[in-house]
Amino acid sequence: MKCLLFFIFFLFVPTLVLAGIQLNVSMINKRGIDEKLVLVSELHSSEILISDEWARLDMADGPTLFVRVNHEPNPQVYGPSDLLRIEGQYSLRAGVARQRISPSDIIVRLGEERQVVIKPTPDQQLEIIFAPKMVP
Repeated sequence: MKCLLFFIFFLFVPTLVLAGIQLNVSMINKRGIDEKLVLVSELHSSEILISDEWARLDMADGPTLFVRVNHEPNPQVYGPSDLLRIEGQYSLRAGVARQRISPSDIIVRLGEERQVVIKPTPDQQLEIIFAPKMVP
């Protein structure tokens, strides 16, 4: 009986240790069709990620976003820090090479929001808002 309880305990411990991060992502794609007409499409998603895991977000007839989150080391904090490094890439159409969303990775604290604005073409603008939270 003790062996069975011991086995069950170690079966479920790894799932408790791997804490995930809930990353809320909002993508707003604006394309200028004419001088005074702008087509706006939005995508809102909530992804639960573990460190170094990529998430893929696809907009219908729009860009594809690839995102991953890692804890940024903080020597003043014991354990995982509340600083997160968000790395992302996007492609405008299937088959087109991916491009980074910013020259450097984005650093954000848990519970805060960070916005990135990208202008891949003169008549297109892509706004991405990241809002990470800790999964309870």
